[in-house]
Amino acid sequence: MADPRDSLEMMPLGAFPAAAEKEKTEGWDAYRAVVKESIESKQESVIELKVCCIRAKGWPKVIALYYGSQVMDKIRSVVPIAAYLVLFQIAVLRISIMGLGLICAGLCAVMVGLLFFIEGLKTGLMQLGDTLGKELGMKSRLWVVLIIACLLGIAVTFAEPALVALQLIGVLVQVDKTPYLYALLNSLSIYLVLAVSVGVGLAAVLGVLRNLYNWKLKWLIFITLIPTLALSGIIELWCPKVREILGLAWDCGAVTTGPVTVPLVLSLGIGVASSVTKKKGIEGKGNPLSGFGIVTLASIIPIFCVLCLSLLTMAFLDIDKVIDKAHADASASNDTKWWNASPVNEIILAVRATVPLILFLLIVIKLVLRARLPQVRMRDIVLPPTENVALEEEQTRDKAVAKFNLLWIGLILTVIGMTIFNIGMSYGLAALGSQTGRVIPILFSEVEGYPTSPLFGTGLGLFIAILFAFVLGIGATLAEPALLVLGEQAQTLSQGRFSKWLLLIMVSLGVASGIACGLIKIYFQLQLVPFLLGGYFIACTLSIFAPEEYVNVGWDSAGVTTGPVTVPLILALGVSFGNVVDATEGFGILALASVGPIIAVLTAGMLVLYRPWRVFSWCRMKMLRPYAGSSKADIEATPVVSGMVAAGTSDSLAPTTPPVTTSTSPVTPINE
Repeated sequence: MADPRDSLEMMPLGAFPAAAEKEKTEGWDAYRAVVKESIESKQESVIELKVCCIRAKGWPKVIALYYGSQVMDKIRSVVPIAAYLVLFQIAVLRISIMGLGLICAGLCAVMVGLLFFIEGLKTGLMQLGDTLGKELGMKSRLWVVLIIACLLGIAVTFAEPALVALQLIGVLVQVDKTPYLYALLNSLSIYLVLAVSVGVGLAAVLGVLRNLYNWKLKWLIFITLIPTLALSGIIELWCPKVREILGLAWDCGAVTTGPVTVPLVLSLGIGVASSVTKKKGIEGKGNPLSGFGIVTLASIIPIFCVLCLSLLTMAFLDIDKVIDKAHADASASNDTKWWNASPVNEIILAVRATVPLILFLLIVIKLVLRARLPQVRMRDIVLPPTENVALEEEQTRDKAVAKFNLLWIGLILTVIGMTIFNIGMSYGLAALGSQTGRVIPILFSEVEGYPTSPLFGTGLGLFIAILFAFVLGIGATLAEPALLVLGEQAQTLSQGRFSKWLLLIMVSLGVASGIACGLIKIYFQLQLVPFLLGGYFIACTLSIFAPEEYVNVGWDSAGVTTGPVTVPLILALGVSFGNVVDATEGFGILALASVGPIIAVLTAGMLVLYRPWRVFSWCRMKMLRPYAGSSKADIEATPVVSGMVAAGTSDSLAPTTPPVTTSTSPVTPINE
């Protein structure tokens, strides 16, 4: 692949004033030479080598390159995972895919919907969030800021695609086994979403305060996590009626940290902190960790709120009425109202999730803060937002491109994208995950309707199923685009000690181990709380001794791995798998998949930081120091080293220092 610096179109025009002057007098060849020299000598900053020429004649190529990369991101997020499930079902299980054409159409709708939704989010909602954060800190008092932050956290949660998927998957739950769980996911789903939203709202408040006062994340984790684990233990021991909701509650912590909640609440917190700092006349580079923590807080606090909701459900809900109503609804399924039928139901959910959030942002900006709406241009979307590399004369060269406001188009794309994604999720991701979850048990047990089951013995079949879940976890994690961004941030914060690829490997292994443990938990019908207590005890212990930057990266890595593609797929697979193996419930896989990467990343960070293997090198150096200057044969002949050679632990025993004497005496020790 050619170096991007060799292409003129890949150079940021305006980023190099000296080169621009050279181009006016000597042409583009001189411009190219100055730019390459500046890049190589690092005399002037370059945001991205992918930044294209902003001249009017370059806009088609700019847009094509940008949206081409976005399309490829969506394809990499969906196609590999779906292909893996299809190939596993056909090649290993030897079962054809039912409704393959409809599933493929649904997967295409998922990719198109994600493309529209993410672009609408960048062009519309995130621009409104940035404006809200900047204006709010300058014009309002702290208590007003906190109230609006809480309301924003509540509003953005309704727009999370993964939370909508959680509601749609509720139909897979069996009411006779888990009536309270069925009620929360169906008739009481609005209360479930509201509980999660309140948790995210409180997390937004803590995120704003943390950015203002530079609180350490590890202490906020302890303050929020310990009560959540304690309440989970209380429900496990003394509330058996709602014990089935524990897996759902901890899975709700994974579905809240999606592409809507994190950037909007994060932009609000950083914008408020920046505005307050400017208002107080404090100048500086800011806290490099201000962008971390919101993912973690938005994962833990909603769990506590859902656990509280489960206790209220047990106190005020009659279980017999829940079962009777579910059976009555099932018998009257043929008389389903048109607004509850698919795809109308998905459209209603999309409008209900996005339109209130848009109206809330517009009302606060225009009526409460009386601020102007942001002017969004194409260059603000396709170019990196951290720095404007275009010169003023380049901005006005094409007036149509420069003055056209894309804000309203972005808001419309958000609604359209959410609608298409919901429809594709119902017919594509959820259908494929549910079908795979139903047929996996034929590996190790007899399943009604499949005369060839079991395909293998219990031990071998279960091992293949766990291996399938492990590989699925690795593939789903590596397909998340947000993980690459987190890897780059981790590499920057650790000054290169913690590489991006090390983070990717450790997070993928952590998620894969968590999904495999979740499958084991469902099959053997084990309780979730012991897994959580053990996992988070290890994570908290590592957090006490780890530096703050590693704590931020490690705990946030749990949230970026559960995107809008992974969540519905894993949820449908787990619930369907649990129904076939006659488990009480099939939730908890996402919860274990969240704690796994925390432990993996913190462990890798501690190893990178302290390098315990240096102890062995130091001991070996101490043992060999008296024999410095001797040949390798003489060293290996000594009693200590001969034992190492015999044990195969010494590959190369070259002298540690150059010879200090040419004498023929056997060994000349070095004084300590």
